[in-house]
Amino acid sequence: HQRPLSGNVTVIHAMQLWNGHVGLVQEQQKVVREIVHQRPRSAAGLSLRSDQLPAFERQFLAWADSSLTADQLLPRQLIEGDCTLDTIDSRFMRFLGSLEPHGPGNRRPVFAARGVQVMGRPSLVGGSAAHLKFRVGQEGATFEAIGFNLADHYEKLLVNQPLNIAYVVEEDQWRGNRRVQLLIKDIKLENEQ
Repeated sequence: HQRPLSGNVTVIHAMQLWNGHVGLVQEQQKVVREIVHQRPRSAAGLSLRSDQLPAFERQFLAWADSSLTADQLLPRQLIEGDCTLDTIDSRFMRFLGSLEPHGPGNRRPVFAARGVQVMGRPSLVGGSAAHLKFRVGQEGATFEAIGFNLADHYEKLLVNQPLNIAYVVEEDQWRGNRRVQLLIKDIKLENEQ
């Protein structure tokens, strides 16, 4: 008697497991012992026998290969809406606080600001220099910004051209000081698609 394996399946938006793509789950019923619980359409908990893991993996990948286009594999950033930097004030921060607590079913909102300027000299930070730290300005408002694992965008910050950014507004606390900081999710030159 083999002990079942249990785990979670999380997939990209284009590959929702439920509703339009129930076929995968139905096909896998021979392999998957039990769908533990259904979460958002992009996730499920499941269990299967360990000897059936290779068959599940093979069938899952074959289904994905036949169902997805190359465009669907490109990363997407969900943007709640445009928000110019001059909008971010104490009232805005109180509003964001009213949306808490954040978690899987209530993610922190991601906003877009178009035509922002890099202020000063950006830097690469972290042990492997994988993160960006810089200051952005727009409409007279300026904020510190940090972009984790976004070092590949560093050159864009040096060309002195307006940027479009996707960001989360957060309150940073460092050595007893609190300040508003932008957690950068994506960066594009203003004229970049």
